[in-house]
Amino acid sequence: MSYPSSFATLSALLLLAGTGAAEAHPYYPPVYGTVYVTNQTPATLLVSVDGHAVSVAPGRSLPFQAREGEVAVRATYRQFGIDRGLATREVYVRSSRPASVVLTPPATGFVKVQNQADRPADLLVDGRVYTSLQPYQTRLVSMTVGCHDLAMVAGSWTVDRERLDVAPFAEPMFIAEMPRVNDLVAYNPLPIPVQMVTDRGQARLVDALGQTVFHDVPIGAFHVTARRVTGEEIDEIVATIRPDGVTSWRVDAPTRGIVDVQNQEPVQTQLLVDGRYLRSLSAGQDAHFELALGSHHLELVDDHGRRIEDGWVTVDPYRTARMVAQDDRVGYRGDDQREHSDAQRAYEDEDRWDEQADEAESHAHCEHR
Repeated sequence: MSYPSSFATLSALLLLAGTGAAEAHPYYPPVYGTVYVTNQTPATLLVSVDGHAVSVAPGRSLPFQAREGEVAVRATYRQFGIDRGLATREVYVRSSRPASVVLTPPATGFVKVQNQADRPADLLVDGRVYTSLQPYQTRLVSMTVGCHDLAMVAGSWTVDRERLDVAPFAEPMFIAEMPRVNDLVAYNPLPIPVQMVTDRGQARLVDALGQTVFHDVPIGAFHVTARRVTGEEIDEIVATIRPDGVTSWRVDAPTRGIVDVQNQEPVQTQLLVDGRYLRSLSAGQDAHFELALGSHHLELVDDHGRRIEDGWVTVDPYRTARMVAQDDRVGYRGDDQREHSDAQRAYEDEDRWDEQADEAESHAHCEHR
């Protein structure tokens, strides 16, 4: 066989072989169908069908082309910076009729919860312990959709509380912050009214056996002074206002009492207490001062050191002790008694000696007659 005839024969054989292979394995193009995806949620969803992802706006319905057969439809959304899966649906796609998938909102939502307290705390949802958080911890917590009462509780102390509306796709946050203020309850157990003054300029007149509340006091040191209605200090404290619980303060009983000296003497005098000089009083000038509790000896002397009036008073923590100096007599209410001064007794003794001398002279005159 010559070379040209051999080449022609080989070409014919290859052509016949190729024709037979094509008839044994025919090529069929893929068959496609349509899937309609409807977004009935209030958020934009990223929908993936047969490897093709498209954003679907709220309330929109979009067609997706997919090969005939079982196809997975996946929908995701973004919340708190994280991609979250909403749903995965398996549908059977046919070329003869379209398939449909309706995406609806979930029955739960996420809440970002932060515990800003310096101690572990429990998250209570509608009064029940839901989870626990460490100090300064942040967590995403899943809750059912709707309104909930949230509280962060550390032991018996409620750090913070809030009523929160949990909605799908929203980003609600519950940040339980350390309170910056708290209340101070001040008690007055004394049988006299007390004026309470704070370092913030607040002043309250609290009745005997009463109490008052200073609201929204800054956390930290807080100075309070208790005074009589006449201005004398009874007690003072520096209360430490804590973020947890309520700080309380009780006025202590006074350790000093009040004395009033009503001076009606027409001359300038010096007031002595227990033999020690206290102050000078001009003619008719009164004195109002504090003394330690107990009995005290009061004296009024003139500029020459001569005793004009004196007396004893009992200083009580709640009742004002008084001494009245008038017409060479001193009256006082301490033990509900009255005493005469040494000057008055000397004056009365002199009158008595004068009366006796007059009687003796009169008797002698009668006998002479």
